Amino acid sequence: MAPSGGCRTLPPQSKTLRARILGRGTSRAREQRPKFQVTVYTTPVATIICGDRKVMGSFEAGWLELYNSHGDTGETKNLAAAMPDKAKEIHAPMPTPNKGAAAPAGYQFCRETEQGCRYIKGMASTMTEHSSPSDSSITVPTLELLAREGWNVQHRSVPRAGIVEHFVTVTGREPWRMGAVIVALAGMLREVDAKIVSCEVVGRGVKDAALSAMRRAFGRVQWPVTWLEDNVPDMVCVEVWAVSGSSVEPMEYGGQIAGTLFEDEDYKYVQLGNVLPPDLTLPPGEQSAQLFAKFDKVLGVLGWDFHDTARTWFYNRDILAWYDDFNRVRREFFKERGVFDRYVPASTAVGCDNASGAGLVAKLLGAKPKGKAPRVVPTPSPLQCPAIEYGSAFSRGAEMGSKGQRRVLVSGTASIEPAGATARVGDLDGQVELTMDVVAAILEGRGLSWGHVVRAMGYFASPDALGAWERYVESHDLPDFPSAIFNATVCRDDLLFEFECDALECL
Repeated sequence: MAPSGGCRTLPPQSKTLRARILGRGTSRAREQRPKFQVTVYTTPVATIICGDRKVMGSFEAGWLELYNSHGDTGETKNLAAAMPDKAKEIHAPMPTPNKGAAAPAGYQFCRETEQGCRYIKGMASTMTEHSSPSDSSITVPTLELLAREGWNVQHRSVPRAGIVEHFVTVTGREPWRMGAVIVALAGMLREVDAKIVSCEVVGRGVKDAALSAMRRAFGRVQWPVTWLEDNVPDMVCVEVWAVSGSSVEPMEYGGQIAGTLFEDEDYKYVQLGNVLPPDLTLPPGEQSAQLFAKFDKVLGVLGWDFHDTARTWFYNRDILAWYDDFNRVRREFFKERGVFDRYVPASTAVGCDNASGAGLVAKLLGAKPKGKAPRVVPTPSPLQCPAIEYGSAFSRGAEMGSKGQRRVLVSGTASIEPAGATARVGDLDGQVELTMDVVAAILEGRGLSWGHVVRAMGYFASPDALGAWERYVESHDLPDFPSAIFNATVCRDDLLFEFECDALECL
């Protein structure tokens, strides 16, 4: 089935290739981080983490950047000028390039140093030692090149009402090449003159490499990046939503980028990302209460309130241990704000670690209609009861429509019977099948299909279960829409899979 609504997929990937990317394998125990950790980039740049301080330095230009990696997670304040001695002290053990080190084609060398520094695989094309970015041996990464090298690259662009929305997902099993992924995304976005609205990065221990690469490729990071960590060995995924033809403005809160703002003919949008509770030392239930209060404060800066929320996402650490507390906090917040008397936002809540060590991290999409454009309305599920009936305060989906578009945001959906009980217990493929049937019914109920889907996330409770997605894709000939499929705990211990998606039709 070909995508409709002016969408395109770039480049098409074979199902065999996707299977190789998803892989099989088992979980590995997380390696203990050494006192000093070094990540080498092809610019070439290196990072050393020492306690709560992080130094980034250039091998060639000699500049240093110093950040408080705990108090300034967004790395917005460079302390190197104010604390030059501290920057030099931490940078002192930085090893010089080992000119004699051999490496497989496409990688830089890996070695341990006497100072405790550890090189990981580099992000170059065919280098075996540090060299200048102008070196003829370096190939500038592109999405097409990454796809040929085995990465799963999915891209759809949807033109509508004077703007173009771009949805890109890049997935692979080479976390040491995160810099190449960022450079390729930057090149693609420059070609279409697009600005990033939001970004999600999935991968354990990849934040430093990704964030540093973003600064080199884009300058200051002017959009929210939500950092998620799963347990699939070496798997990384980057998801980007960007817009051409409309100004995308950064929104700051508390001295950090909290979100972005853009608008079209019918709506003003705010996308918040990587929203963290103020106090990460509190129990997770109390952190969630702080987080909902923070939503109110951030939206209040714009003169908005929570009633302007279309959709939320919550990534809760160890979700099964405190999901009841989370639901209680959410219900109490909704009652206090009168949310149950109006529109209840669509939502996803799954169990996933984050790079900040918080009890949870969240995202929020707000949409305020302009003129006579309709407000966001809930989308029912033909095959399931409302989630509110069994204590979860979210709508099955959300719809916003106008003369130029129709957008349906499907909430996190799992294998649940019409009465609310878990269906097909213990049957992974059966749960995937039923989940996708439920999502398809929601789309079809609004006159849409899989061909209209522009982004999706699928969550498997076991890191060894991702092959079930490939089996479903092969047996149902699913269109190749941008989809991030990774490991995250679903909100019940007998639920094995959850799926969400956004569908967009141009009218």
